Amino acid sequence: MNKKNNFPLLYACLTIIILTFFVFLTVNSTISPKKKKIAIGSLIGSFGLFKSGINPFGEEYMKKIGWTLINIGSSRKILNALQNLLIKSKLENFIEISAIGNFLVFKVKKNIAFLQGSDKIKKVFYVFLNRSFNILSGANFQQIEIYAYPDRIYNKNFISPFDLSSHRAYNVARFYENRGISKNLIKVFGEGFFSNFGVIIKIKGKIKEVASLNIKPKNINIEGFKFEVK
Repeated sequence: MNKKNNFPLLYACLTIIILTFFVFLTVNSTISPKKKKIAIGSLIGSFGLFKSGINPFGEEYMKKIGWTLINIGSSRKILNALQNLLIKSKLENFIEISAIGNFLVFKVKKNIAFLQGSDKIKKVFYVFLNRSFNILSGANFQQIEIYAYPDRIYNKNFISPFDLSSHRAYNVARFYENRGISKNLIKVFGEGFFSNFGVIIKIKGKIKEVASLNIKPKNINIEGFKFEVK
């Protein structure tokens, strides 16, 4: 048999052996039945096989250790970090940041978003996109909507204001795609009418935060094992 065809079988066997070892170790341990159920359920849940026990990557587990998933726009930590970014970059008069519904919204003035009559992103706006994305890097993105607007005067590469605004929206979308955001999560809108803004970006997603100011993340101790939450 070809060696290439043996790899999936070998990988499956090794995975089963490792899983069997940990299950055997847990079953024959001396921990209480309740803790044993949590440990086994976490192990099974981490493979996404069943909903028994606690999936250590799921919301149920996060709630038990004092974390919760909230909308990006509801995160005071995120909003404060973005406002500080505007102040340090001296962009507070050119970019508006707000939370509307479940969306975090960036409204970018026309004079710093794109070159005049072009779809090319200005360096100052690109730097903001990059730094703001770093702030949101721990988020689970669900949807990004990009609304771009044209200039009254545009170069010959574009046949209409709508054409220009569409290209602008796609260029901003390309930035997020290059950062690993799926195309399926990005919606672009080329607005054919004029506005004081060059682009408006709406971001929907979830981010992990402490559930309450009175609740601190907890460490989980299971006899012989210690899981630290930082």
